[in-house]
Amino acid sequence: MAPTVKLEFGARGTGEPHAQHTISSDAAAVPALSAITFPAATVSVLTAERTFWEKATAAHVYTHRTAFRGARGFARHWYDLARLHATGVAARAIVDRPLAREVADWKALFFREPGVDYAEAVEGRLQLVPHGEALDTLREDFAAMHLAGLFFTTAPSFEEVMRICTEVEAHANETGMGS
Repeated sequence: MAPTVKLEFGARGTGEPHAQHTISSDAAAVPALSAITFPAATVSVLTAERTFWEKATAAHVYTHRTAFRGARGFARHWYDLARLHATGVAARAIVDRPLAREVADWKALFFREPGVDYAEAVEGRLQLVPHGEALDTLREDFAAMHLAGLFFTTAPSFEEVMRICTEVEAHANETGMGS
């Protein structure tokens, strides 16, 4: 694995809502390295709830595509959705209807996709689990990411991630029907 961290920046993001978080090196907790002082930094980051809706709407777009050109590295979004579910972030994001609509409006302006209605995605018709060729391509990408060691925890199986995403999709759609 390369000794790098990929940070994604773009002019099309709002950066809102955000929160302050302190980050530090995992090595700082290693007893054998206690004589070394590792720096920490407080950074402004997008809230996890906003991240949930950004990833959920990206997955929604993917399920509507008819052509799948090199989906390399895209499986991370479904893995992230499963992790956001496990930590309770997904449940908090799903009930935040104003945030869901804000993301849908933003995506409609800056990330237009033929045949995709972002408002539908946050108002009871979110699709997180692809079918057919899209599912096969995503499964292959997930396997490649797993083999490359790109998951920091013991990754659940692809089938488990899809099961979790099915649950998240159902919960989001039940909640969104009342918006």
